[in-house]
Amino acid sequence: MNPNDPSFKEAYRVDKPGIVGAKWWQEGLAEQTAVAVPRRTALAGMLGMATVIGGIAVIGGALAICGAAAGEDEVDFKTVDQASLETQRNYGWNFGAITENLVFDGEQKTAFDRSALGRLRAELMPVRGDLRPFHWPTLFEAPTAMPKTPVAGESPTTPLGDVLKPIFTSAMDVAYRRGRAIAALFDKAAAGTAVLVDLPGPEAVALAAGMADRFDPVSTFDNWPHPRGVVPAHLTLAAVAYYQPLFAKAQQRRTLAALPLLVLDRKRLSPYTDETRQFDNRYVAKLPPPDGLKSLGVKRLLYVVPGSGESAELDDLNQDFVDYEKAGIDVKMVAATDFSAGSPNLSPDERQKLEQAGEWPPYYYGGDAGSSEGFWSDYGWESGTTAPARKLSAGRRSSSLKGWAPTARATAFGSSTSAPSASPDGTGSMSKAAKVAIGTVGVAVAVGTGVVLGTRYGTGRTSGPRTGGRSGSFGRSTGSGSG
Repeated sequence: MNPNDPSFKEAYRVDKPGIVGAKWWQEGLAEQTAVAVPRRTALAGMLGMATVIGGIAVIGGALAICGAAAGEDEVDFKTVDQASLETQRNYGWNFGAITENLVFDGEQKTAFDRSALGRLRAELMPVRGDLRPFHWPTLFEAPTAMPKTPVAGESPTTPLGDVLKPIFTSAMDVAYRRGRAIAALFDKAAAGTAVLVDLPGPEAVALAAGMADRFDPVSTFDNWPHPRGVVPAHLTLAAVAYYQPLFAKAQQRRTLAALPLLVLDRKRLSPYTDETRQFDNRYVAKLPPPDGLKSLGVKRLLYVVPGSGESAELDDLNQDFVDYEKAGIDVKMVAATDFSAGSPNLSPDERQKLEQAGEWPPYYYGGDAGSSEGFWSDYGWESGTTAPARKLSAGRRSSSLKGWAPTARATAFGSSTSAPSASPDGTGSMSKAAKVAIGTVGVAVAVGTGVVLGTRYGTGRTSGPRTGGRSGSFGRSTGSGSG
């Protein structure tokens, strides 16, 4: 395939958020002439071993070629931007870093049924059919996925599921208890309310697990893990693996009366600072459009953030929230830390049951075990019960975020309805339009042949061409070519 084919296009000429010192992106940078002699003979040999699919010959990974070519003549190349997720699907989840390992903090040591990973997609699917168009199962497909185009000259890619390890941390434990407390508030609440959880991946999963009996989780994890990933998606997936048995049982018990629970990874827009050492697996949140939420009967949306110090939603949610308000959907914010341990007046037997279930101490809004109506009083929503709303007991703190409301502001993102990409089931338009490059990776392509050589950082340079139009030479660890 010709490198000038539309499949390889210059997607962006702007700096990514957080990127500094990327001098090859500045408009005033003069082109440099490649001085290396192309390694024609070696390239011809590589082509003989390469697997050709769709006209593209794939030769080795970035790291393998970099090591093999050091000190030798080089192959002229150019770098092109491709979507990171699609690149992983084509060449493997760990493309460009096949010798590197994932690190699992808080690894769970108990027995783990690895074969269950093949059921993740099914067991994490919402029960309600009307929620499925807004569910993104991308992350749950990663453990069993194999590259469409195996990399020639390398060992077969190890499936992600073979190296994944479930994790359980103290932060996840607390998040789970907070999820139980939130679900208890809505135990008898009428339809019309949805919850949107926006916590770091493992904690978001744990909180969703605590809510899974009363709420129908709708996942929005639209990326794959990578050893150099900006977003630690492997930890989110590891938390899902830990709670998978619980999610599966809750799925069987849930009814169509379950309320919608949208689950986001707050690290989806993590700072990105060094393209030569990081893989951009970031993505933007994809939420139901206003008419989508209204079709679900949603009139109120509770947005759960990590702490009371939050003053605004993340940038990729601003336009969505403003659009919700315009459509008559009341959006309010609550901090996960507003739910804390309380001291309920329970019998010894009741306490023992909670302890045996690993749910002691229980958490409550404001830490107040005696006034479950305090939340409804603070937020001005009807609880769905006939009991009169009561304020929190003396000494209990109300939420500092109860008066928050979304306000339009300038961001780098549009709304979920501003781009033509389809939703997971092919219906509707849910992908955001970003004014900056999000979730792309520079792929090195041999000039004149279209041979995919690996990732741009495999060249070992600290600067160099990122998008089409500039050429360089691939393989020398000291680096050369345009910079």
